[in-house]
Amino acid sequence: MKIDLHVHTIYSGDSSISIGELSKWCSIQTKLDGIAITDHDNIDGYNRLKKIRGNEGNPLIIPGIEISFTQGHIIILNVIEEPKRPLLTVENILDYAKDQNGSIIIPHPYRFSGLREKAENFPADAIEILNPTASNRENQMAKLLAQSRKLPSVAGSDAHNFEHIGKTFNYINCDHSIESVIKAIKFGKSKPINILTNN
Repeated sequence: MKIDLHVHTIYSGDSSISIGELSKWCSIQTKLDGIAITDHDNIDGYNRLKKIRGNEGNPLIIPGIEISFTQGHIIILNVIEEPKRPLLTVENILDYAKDQNGSIIIPHPYRFSGLREKAENFPADAIEILNPTASNRENQMAKLLAQSRKLPSVAGSDAHNFEHIGKTFNYINCDHSIESVIKAIKFGKSKPINILTNN
């Protein structure tokens, strides 16, 4: 499956992707098999999109959240409830992810809002090594980090407008279900792809 694991909607506050237009886009697009909605600190965008689309199967819509805390940003996939309180510490985030049975991804670790050196030890299931908003050097550093930590690598477009959705994505060896996607990521069955270079 071809999946973009990092998409923002207007519920992030800095994205122009409305839920109505995203639903229409989902109905007509053919390039992706799935997207993860990873708005900043809330899952309202995912919930609204699911309410509109119901059980329409393509593309697969994966629930996620991008947490902003004192050390940087963290993505958690497979969340069904918003945090009941601000997640201000590593312990808060890990407890929340565990309660949600979520999968932790470190996005753009060396970009301005990334964990930077904290990414070397932060517990995670995967590291985002391709992000169009990061520089080539920052993405290369992220790739080396994933290799040194022996963690799976993923890509995410970090899309804040429609033109960027799918700019990078992942070939994931999985079935058409959220559970299968999450399991495949954890077992390293994803291949990050940059459509500009096709690698």
